[in-house]
Amino acid sequence: MLVAPQNGRIVGSDEGPEGSQREPERRHARLLLEMADGTRSAYEWPPKQNESWGSEENLAIVRGRFAAGEVVSGFIDRSVIGREVRVRTGREDRYYGNAKRLLAAVGTHLNASLVLGEDMSLHDVVACASPGWDAKWKLPLSSITANCVGKNRWLHRQIEQSDPKVLLITSRTALGLFADSALGRLSTPLSQLPEKGGGREGLFFRVATEGLWWEREVAGVLARTRIVLAPHLSYNDNLIPHSYLTHQKWLEFQGINPDAADWLSAQVRAESNRPVVVPVVFGEGDVMVCLDSNQLWTALSERYPDAEAALRALWIDPLNLISGAIASELTRLGVGQTAGARLTRNAGPCTFCRNRWWTIGDGCDYGKPSE
Repeated sequence: MLVAPQNGRIVGSDEGPEGSQREPERRHARLLLEMADGTRSAYEWPPKQNESWGSEENLAIVRGRFAAGEVVSGFIDRSVIGREVRVRTGREDRYYGNAKRLLAAVGTHLNASLVLGEDMSLHDVVACASPGWDAKWKLPLSSITANCVGKNRWLHRQIEQSDPKVLLITSRTALGLFADSALGRLSTPLSQLPEKGGGREGLFFRVATEGLWWEREVAGVLARTRIVLAPHLSYNDNLIPHSYLTHQKWLEFQGINPDAADWLSAQVRAESNRPVVVPVVFGEGDVMVCLDSNQLWTALSERYPDAEAALRALWIDPLNLISGAIASELTRLGVGQTAGARLTRNAGPCTFCRNRWWTIGDGCDYGKPSE
């Protein structure tokens, strides 16, 4: 398997001008990767010039955009016709792993033990991945959005039926897709919210601290659901404590504190052995300064106190910020907990866990089918 050394994307493959160069009588593939720092690397399979694949061997591309440590592609050495293929990466999927971390942080605020699938359900806005589909498979972005989000409204129907107390949406793109096709309106129109996601002046901080609600009429009564925004959960860097600087702000910081900027750029984080200064995923030159230990803060304060003060003013703990916003809304609404420390359910019947087709576990823990 090809594991990404840092954040980046595939810029050349079989369908790209800089990808595979097909040769007569030889089956092979070439991927061209562009890393976050601008460097490019080409990878070929098979690695030896005179080798070729057998008729049942293939290269599977797992993702077009990737974070450091994620699997980019894998070589399959036997036939996969009629079989389901899973890529084993040796670790838990980052999205679900970070969703668990976020829910655990909410539980810490509420002094409860919360679990995915019980207290937090996950919905995938299919059209979020469609910009890549448009180029790779020649599927029109407008058609995907119209069918998956607009015309059929699969996501919205599920949310409207389940009536969540808090709706966590990851990324501004997903919020836009939701808002365009949702019944009702946002309490603050999307056009009036910040374009940038990160930082104390960004979208995530503002929505978490000032609040955003999805408002609609249900049976003649105004219903409001709190929306909390988070950066994409697939990237671990999005959830670590950091000081966020836009590209322009980072240039200004380097101009005012050149020695401090050089010192920071040379440091690594003890726990992850990753750089302190990291580019923001899809951030177009924005950076995060990840001083996630007291030792680093102390060292910076002793060497460059002015730089330390500037970064302190920008510091954010995303996990605490987002989980705190969710927990405070649940507390404000008076959402209770069962004896098992799970969140109580909305009023009304539900037959999802026990019905004439299946029973999940022991059925419903909340007596919902009989309501």
